[in-house]
Amino acid sequence: MLLTNDYIISSEDMDITDSADRAAYISFIVSLCYCTDYELGYDPTVVWNSDKKYWVIKCPDSTAAKDGEMRVIDYYARDPVFEAERLFGRHTRGFAASLDPDLVDEPDTFIKDSWPHASADPQNTPQYELDILRDIEEQLVGKSMDMSGIARATNGGTVCFSKAGNLVNDDTSAMLDPVFADFEIALSQTPDVLTIDEGGELTEESQARNISLRVHRRLALQPLGRPLNTLKSPYELMIVLADAMATHSAILKTCGYLHRDISLNNIMAVDDGKRVRVSSEDMDITDPAGRAAYIRFIVSLCYCTDYELGYDPTVVWNSDKKYWVIKCPDSTAAKDGEMRVVDYYARDPVFEAERLFGRHTRGFAASLDPNLVDEPDTFIKDAWPDVNPASENTSRNELDILWDIEEQIGKDTMDMLGVIRAKNGGTVCFSKAGNLVDDDTSAILGPVFGGFKIALSQTPAVPTIGNRASAEENLTRNISLRVHRRLALQPLGRPLNTLKSPYELIIVLADVMVAHSAILKTSGYLHRDISPNNIMVVDNGERVHGLFIDFDHAIKTDKSRLALAERTGTLPFMSISNLQNSKIQRSELDDWESLLYIVCWLGVHGVSQNEQVAYQQEIDAARKVGEYYRYPLAKWEAGSFDDVARAKKNDLENDKIFNDCVLRYFQDGAAYDKLK
Repeated sequence: MLLTNDYIISSEDMDITDSADRAAYISFIVSLCYCTDYELGYDPTVVWNSDKKYWVIKCPDSTAAKDGEMRVIDYYARDPVFEAERLFGRHTRGFAASLDPDLVDEPDTFIKDSWPHASADPQNTPQYELDILRDIEEQLVGKSMDMSGIARATNGGTVCFSKAGNLVNDDTSAMLDPVFADFEIALSQTPDVLTIDEGGELTEESQARNISLRVHRRLALQPLGRPLNTLKSPYELMIVLADAMATHSAILKTCGYLHRDISLNNIMAVDDGKRVRVSSEDMDITDPAGRAAYIRFIVSLCYCTDYELGYDPTVVWNSDKKYWVIKCPDSTAAKDGEMRVVDYYARDPVFEAERLFGRHTRGFAASLDPNLVDEPDTFIKDAWPDVNPASENTSRNELDILWDIEEQIGKDTMDMLGVIRAKNGGTVCFSKAGNLVDDDTSAILGPVFGGFKIALSQTPAVPTIGNRASAEENLTRNISLRVHRRLALQPLGRPLNTLKSPYELIIVLADVMVAHSAILKTSGYLHRDISPNNIMVVDNGERVHGLFIDFDHAIKTDKSRLALAERTGTLPFMSISNLQNSKIQRSELDDWESLLYIVCWLGVHGVSQNEQVAYQQEIDAARKVGEYYRYPLAKWEAGSFDDVARAKKNDLENDKIFNDCVLRYFQDGAAYDKLK
């Protein structure tokens, strides 16, 4: 007899005082001796390597599952982080694992292995966690929102095994077949709803209704967190809980998912290597001195200037005229070592940053003449790039790059090639205590920044303990210095989705790549961020022309920077080498590869705004039923860098696969056939 929390499974009664039943009992014992490991309860997809002293865990490959295939990826782990304490229910186990067996002691992935309840009735079946995580990731990444506080499924699916030469799902029906199918189950589950027939037996209807179908599922999740009991203080706990609930609110608002199981076990702590937390000294309000400090803090807030409270004094709303007055640094004055500003006038931003972190880029369609505010000819780009001088990943000054290109190839040539030009721009400044200072992190934080009053969670293994000088050196190295920069750019283009056909798209892309080649050959700058957002359209009265913009990530390909290899670009359009963060230097081939992905992307999603809206509606409908990942190119925009690189490799493996996975999904029409 096998007893579980859900049901009792038994053989026929065997009376060992009876010769026939003794024979049946002996037959049962002998049969046990010939059972396979799986029939005895061993999991054939988790194998112990006795030489290396680690587990080899076979996890379903998400990319293959998307294509309707079944492949597995091996992960390597020491003993489970936790194991189920009983055989009943979900029987969840967890492993801290790595894809590289040599890094088994430096895991970066959490393997979740469990048996969730499933049912033939979708109304009674919990939604698959893998589909939920994919849906959340797809929606948040699509809106350029932060994914750092959410577990991502890098791989996963239903565990399968080989049975009689066939690959079958590892679930209750496979384990109990034919017992499961023939209702040879005396159920103890939900006894209050069981129906007893006249002979005192369970009816088959009750048995069928109460059979608990569980499916064996395994997920590979990143990042690998640590439990809350590893935190060092209530302050850290407050930060982690605030992060978790901010993420909870973002998911509910953006994706519509309510978690419904907030608990200590479902909130983990991670050191993301990016976060900088600024804090005052500790204030203990149970102590008179602490209460006095707290009151001073509150009173000080009441006397803060608008700038100290976060308002930008260089962008002012004119409530009478209903437009923004944007003060942009005067490039001519800057070249002469002076500081003057030029006023531009704009309606509401063309786009705004959706989060407070990172570059926080905003864009305005503006005019120098307030009377022409509704006929703008200039694009105002307002952003906060990282300019840490100690970092190789420091964003270059786009204004200097555009000036350099213009000086080398000439203004007229830039206009002819369709390259954006900087009319004005520079670092935004403001008045502080009678002095004009740059608007950057150090100015905002004041003595907090300079005095190292920053509690950094960044790269926790780096700071040196015990030597104050060394500790401050590490703090200095890890502080993220961002500078407020504003550019006035011409001409003012329109986005690619305003094009009417793939024929116009081909013209625009050809123009841009001609400009790309000319800039690389003449000025030595490699763009490194070819994407639909960085290609605009302008009209000269005869035909459309391409406009090449956004040189934030451009780099001079001279000898001093020749070997630099860093990950830059927009996820769906990054080259495979770029996604893998290869040590091979970036070249024009990476940018041309990005162009290929633009053609594929727009071929599938459509060129015009109407086509893109219609296709997006299809995707939204598929997302609601968990089918989004069956759509072509879905894995190009969601998942880790390695996930996207793997998906692109799979889709471009050969001509046949490329046609089956990408080209055949292009929009209908002769123009799209030409685009192929």
